[in-house]
Amino acid sequence: MPKWLQSGLEYGETGPSLSIDAFMVRCANIRSRALDFFSPTSHVPMAMDNLINVATEARALDIDLTKWSWKVPEEWRYTTVDDPANSTGKPSDSSFNGRVHEYEDYSHASVWIRYRALRLITNSIMLRTLTTAHTLEPSLTHLFSKADLLRKIMDSLSTELCASVPYFFTSSRPTSNTNVLATPKDHAIYTQVSILPKVAGLLAWPLTVAVSAEFVPEVQREWLKGRLKSVAEAIGDTVLDSVVENGEFRF
Repeated sequence: MPKWLQSGLEYGETGPSLSIDAFMVRCANIRSRALDFFSPTSHVPMAMDNLINVATEARALDIDLTKWSWKVPEEWRYTTVDDPANSTGKPSDSSFNGRVHEYEDYSHASVWIRYRALRLITNSIMLRTLTTAHTLEPSLTHLFSKADLLRKIMDSLSTELCASVPYFFTSSRPTSNTNVLATPKDHAIYTQVSILPKVAGLLAWPLTVAVSAEFVPEVQREWLKGRLKSVAEAIGDTVLDSVVENGEFRF
């Protein structure tokens, strides 16, 4: 990452969104280091020291991200409400679990959903390093409890990200194929939701992360794939279609 892209301070940029940009640079560097030995084509030895160093950096970034969320201005905060589309009591696929986030505007919503995507990446990397470390050293049984905690964090982050998504969509429109008795996984595949092209671009990267990162719970992943499919159609992006079909991770 060129230095001139790493911080906007010298160009007069300020505010909470600038911090998220800096976190994205850190996250990109951590993921790049992790891929040095996690990639199937890597020639870098998967040594315990490498795993510990990457896990430590990822943990530090996750802590800083969490602290960022505590300090955002009051006007940036969101509320969690029941999905209005569920007000009739009928089944609705416009939200994942009937709870959605409401924001002041799209700019705030886009920063929050990037925040959650970044935390998904950092926690996924930490969980990958723990499981790999245990493979290298089976005697490290204490890693089980840490891995279990990280899985719970991944589940919570994925659900929160799902709650962020409906704000960007204008309506839900089940297709004629929709089976009202389908499982959440099937329902996510068959339901189409409309979104304005100018808004869809704000979701492209966070949703790509969410459907491609390791350890995202499958139910949330499949629901988000349905939303990413709608985004891909709205902006005519065949690469995003490929992500939906193949789970390719593009960062």
